[in-house]
Amino acid sequence: SPIVDKGLLSIPLMAGLAFQAIHSLSNWRLAPGAKRDNVTAPLIHALVTSLPANYLYFSRKDPGWLRVIRNDPPKTELETVLPLITMGYAGYEMLDSLLQKEWIYVFHSGGILAVAGLFASTGRLHLLSDTLMMETSSIFYNLRRVNTNFLYGFAAAFFFYRWGVIPYEWFQLMKAAYYDGMRYPDDQIMTPAVLAGGLLFNGLNFFWGMKILKILSGGEKRP
Repeated sequence: SPIVDKGLLSIPLMAGLAFQAIHSLSNWRLAPGAKRDNVTAPLIHALVTSLPANYLYFSRKDPGWLRVIRNDPPKTELETVLPLITMGYAGYEMLDSLLQKEWIYVFHSGGILAVAGLFASTGRLHLLSDTLMMETSSIFYNLRRVNTNFLYGFAAAFFFYRWGVIPYEWFQLMKAAYYDGMRYPDDQIMTPAVLAGGLLFNGLNFFWGMKILKILSGGEKRP
């Protein structure tokens, strides 16, 4: 694997430890039973990954799905480093969610690690960098404690990326693979994995999106 060859395995490990340290430092003075700070680590992860991911995506001329079909190599190391950071964050999130018995986040982080691990094993981890644009909405979500009006920015970013850009790219890739018959290396493994991963994450985003619509319509309490 290029990640092993380049000695990049330390990135997810160090990132996971860093997010755990941030989480611990933001909660170490809490009294027993007090509400934990679950904002700082997710906010930093969202800032560190989504902003560069947006730059990489919108500065390219070719669509993301075509990069997968052509099996494009990374144009910059940043395309590989960003998903590695997210793998470290997912490891931290899974451990913390297991301890808190927050099973939906265990499911979420486990899915990220499974998909990223598969892409990493085939030398294609860099192709996941575009998906990190979805973390843009997390910036606004975690700033809601500063001002509740950030929820509107969160909703706008959520629907733009998670109901718009990323599902569109996924649909185009599935169409190219299953309908147009386009082939690429290891597609007999990668295409079903991308199909399953897309159904999982798009399903979760549909579920959360419906909850957001209820909140905006006043039918559910703001988080």
